[in-house]
Amino acid sequence: MIGDQLGAGVEGYSASRIKYDYGIVRDDIEAPHMGIHELGPRIHMYTDDTNAMLALASSLVLNNGLKPKHAARFYAEFWFTGIKRGYPKSAEESMKYVLEGKIDYRECGRITFGEGSFANGGAMRIVPVALAFRHASDEQLYKAVQMAIISSHVHPNGIDGAFVLAKAIILALRCPSIDAFVPDQFLNVLHKTARTKAMKDQIKKLRNFYSLKHKADSGGAKHEITDIDVVKALGDTFQIKAIEAVPCALWIICDSYQEPEECLVRGVNMGGDTDTVAAMIGDLVGALHGSHWIPARWSNHIEPNSEENLNRGKELAIDLATKLAAMDLTDVLEDDD
Repeated sequence: MIGDQLGAGVEGYSASRIKYDYGIVRDDIEAPHMGIHELGPRIHMYTDDTNAMLALASSLVLNNGLKPKHAARFYAEFWFTGIKRGYPKSAEESMKYVLEGKIDYRECGRITFGEGSFANGGAMRIVPVALAFRHASDEQLYKAVQMAIISSHVHPNGIDGAFVLAKAIILALRCPSIDAFVPDQFLNVLHKTARTKAMKDQIKKLRNFYSLKHKADSGGAKHEITDIDVVKALGDTFQIKAIEAVPCALWIICDSYQEPEECLVRGVNMGGDTDTVAAMIGDLVGALHGSHWIPARWSNHIEPNSEENLNRGKELAIDLATKLAAMDLTDVLEDDD
């Protein structure tokens, strides 16, 4: 939630525009949110990213497991009720069909895009699955990720982005200490984990960048690599694709994992889909560091439960996270008729 709120005010901005307008963004900014500019400026409020994550987490906890049809329904209900959060039109279309029930929920993700969405919307919400399925095999985890987002994301790249992020979160959770985190090994495991050539190629780029920056060449020199260099090498600077957004988050973690606050700040200031990338980074640093590092100026401004947001705020998120941490899932459940 923190990363989402931190990046929400500059979503869609280039890194150069952020620097020109704000210098370095280190706190929530009062500004209109993407997709709902007509509602005016907001501050200390989350976006569709967190809303979808809370929907998935709520469904998992309510069912004590993953029921894909129920999760699809909850995405739609969380979108349709409460505060407007700025969903893209393609997501709204698929959720309308879910609510109407005229089309099988597993086909709703093909309404706008015949081959399915390759966007980052599946990955941005996947952390509850990573928590609940943290002891599952890779095959079980992939199935859970696939079914958790099947109502909106069926493109192999969209699924793989979410799968790799879920695996990355689990690897971070398994680290006994921050000193045990080794970026090279982390990226190597994720490269083997990825199912698509597109994602494997992106992770290979990250490995090369990391080696260039952190390991001296034969002449004893290291290379200066900026976040913008990495963003451009990975694809579009808005990082709408899952195979762009997830690697951006992975890069920041590998390059700056010992400084959790700076990880989120860097994620926002690289520009593009700032709320989504920062939310993913928040997932990873939370898994790696816990919560003790979070500055009060951030934690005190996480959107709280309220009547207006139907009690879907900070308190709900903490309660859901606590319950997800007590779960130990391996298999996807059958849906009720």
